[in-house]
Amino acid sequence: MSVSVSDVDSGKKYVIQDTGEDEKLSRRHRIVKGKPLYDFFYEVLCKPSEEFYQCTCKRFESYGLLCGHIFYVIRLSKVKTFPRKYVLRRWSQDSLPPASVIQASGDTPDMILREIFRSVEYCVNHYTNEPELLQKFRDHQVQLMAKADADVPIPKKTNKRDRIASILG
Repeated sequence: MSVSVSDVDSGKKYVIQDTGEDEKLSRRHRIVKGKPLYDFFYEVLCKPSEEFYQCTCKRFESYGLLCGHIFYVIRLSKVKTFPRKYVLRRWSQDSLPPASVIQASGDTPDMILREIFRSVEYCVNHYTNEPELLQKFRDHQVQLMAKADADVPIPKKTNKRDRIASILG
């Protein structure tokens, strides 16, 4: 539940009490005067115009998954379309590489991909508290994406029916 809302910069800061965490703890820890011994509060910074959401629990930064606190704020803010940048490629249909990925130096494509994802995730987590470095890293990644598009043009998408027809003849 939302405890308070305040205006900051070009957005709002919500203080959220996670009642689900309180209920879990009250079962495990002693209760003082009818209230759990610990209360869980999180701050969510929300800038809907920039499609920016950040929670102090850092679940998205750590795991690539939005927390319930951010979902709650998105719902409170009456956002009509879900911010695309929070849907990571690994959750989409095209997350797997094409079968034609060439093996390099004995490493399997799966091993190469895991190493790439691990190194990118490491860098993002490492730069989280350094906005300038994080921005430079993002700019470098955007350049790499442009180079990838130039190196390997994206094939024309076919619908599911056409793909099945091509497989079955």
